[in-house]
Amino acid sequence: MSRYGSGATTKSDAPDSGGSPSGAGAILYPWAVNRRKSVIQNHPNSGINMSVRFNADDVGDVSLTEWDIVLLPGQMVPSPEGLYIKNVAIYFTGAGTLGTNFTVRGWD
Repeated sequence: MSRYGSGATTKSDAPDSGGSPSGAGAILYPWAVNRRKSVIQNHPNSGINMSVRFNADDVGDVSLTEWDIVLLPGQMVPSPEGLYIKNVAIYFTGAGTLGTNFTVRGWD
């Protein structure tokens, strides 16, 4: 049985859309082609909490009480092993900048 990543040479890429939250609320980060793996990281100095839901139907699927995992500043999470990722929905407790306060990356 082989595992993903054995000899893989693809680089990560950003979702096809999404953006930076201007305040509390949810944003959907989709990929046109499913990803075999994704990683979400919350920067240690971000000052925001992030509720994360993998493969959400829309932003209504994630909130302060509906999530797969909550990331505090300085934490990161990979997607569950064996799960293809079509998108990631994230609920933010405040404003942040994609690429500075947090990252969302995927591998095909």
